[in-house]
Amino acid sequence: MWVRNFTVLLRFFQPKMKNLLSKNLLLIFVALVLILPLAKSSQAVDISTSDMIGLRGGVWKVEEAGDLPSTIDAKTYTPYLELFLSYGLKKGFSLEFDLGAGYRGDTKFIFEDGYYWENWNLYPISGKIKYSFLSFYSPNNFQPYLDLGLTFLTSSSTYNDAYYLDIVHVRTKSALGALAGWGLDYSLSPRILFNLDFQYRWVSFNKEVAGIKNYSGPQLTFGLEYIIKHKKK
Repeated sequence: MWVRNFTVLLRFFQPKMKNLLSKNLLLIFVALVLILPLAKSSQAVDISTSDMIGLRGGVWKVEEAGDLPSTIDAKTYTPYLELFLSYGLKKGFSLEFDLGAGYRGDTKFIFEDGYYWENWNLYPISGKIKYSFLSFYSPNNFQPYLDLGLTFLTSSSTYNDAYYLDIVHVRTKSALGALAGWGLDYSLSPRILFNLDFQYRWVSFNKEVAGIKNYSGPQLTFGLEYIIKHKKK
């Protein structure tokens, strides 16, 4: 039940991740950039042809949430976690699969007679092709990449009826979209790598989810990955 576990983690870390949306996120990124060059790998590996598994987290900005009417109060940034698997195809190219979860928090709808809340979570499943454009040079610890792929986004909401509290409603909606971006892998050891990933998702539902149809926006994550298998160069 990775979806349920991801949601629990997201709700636990939500207050902390809000701080990352301001200066703290920039400070952490700068610190990583300064620290990573000091890390030593016992040997350079061909990252692009390796099979890897990893976990990363960060934020997903829902751009349309910043332009909602005053009667809808929704968060612009969504805390986000992602489990990913990367399969090396050949030198310079790899295929990645991502299982993600984003916690939207509470969206408030205001009326003349009062208000009510909706709480939604986002669960994207994505597949993309990665191109490591420096992989054709001598193997090194630092390898940037470009990627392009498709994403299938499912949203889910569980809430109690306002009049019958013992009745729980579950609603789900799905949409298909695309994503593109860039990132980098940095080898900390022959098996452990640091990963920084930036994506832009284009995805929109045919009906509103927490007052929003279009969930397109940028996504910034970072984390660690483990090389399961080295392949021949």
